[in-house]
Amino acid sequence: MAIDKIQSESINLADNFDFTGTVTGAGGNNKPLILAVGNTSQTVANNTNVKVTLLNTQPINTGGTWDSSNHRWTPGEAGTYFFSGQTSCNIASSGKYLQCAIYKNGSVIKVTQQTAEGTNATYTVECHIMDVADADDYYELYVRQNTGGSVTLNYDPNAKYCMFQAFKVIT
Repeated sequence: MAIDKIQSESINLADNFDFTGTVTGAGGNNKPLILAVGNTSQTVANNTNVKVTLLNTQPINTGGTWDSSNHRWTPGEAGTYFFSGQTSCNIASSGKYLQCAIYKNGSVIKVTQQTAEGTNATYTVECHIMDVADADDYYELYVRQNTGGSVTLNYDPNAKYCMFQAFKVIT
């Protein structure tokens, strides 16, 4: 008996489906991954690139290696990674800026800047980038500001004002 007609029904997206087999090719293992947060009220001098001091005991550090003496992260395996950093401080004068930068092997790969529009306000700058990493590359978070004097980074490990995170996207 030959089949000469196939009729399909539409799928009701409100239905619940129970999959009993194995789903392949979906999702992935996004490890190694890290989330490190600022661990002190760190002072940042005017017009100086300063490495952000991050917790020696990170909230998340799966599969990578954390260098607590140098506050930097090495993935431990090659792949493409998503990196995100954040810095925060109070700026007293409009027209001044706060920068957040991600460094790879001692060189900047991404900088984001926000210029103050008002006075005596809190500014938070985020920086994001995807990068292809070797197993032994290392990544760090830096901050820079031009207020004319020193500023103190906002610190609260629960609020994560200053933080660095990364996770593997693909091999």
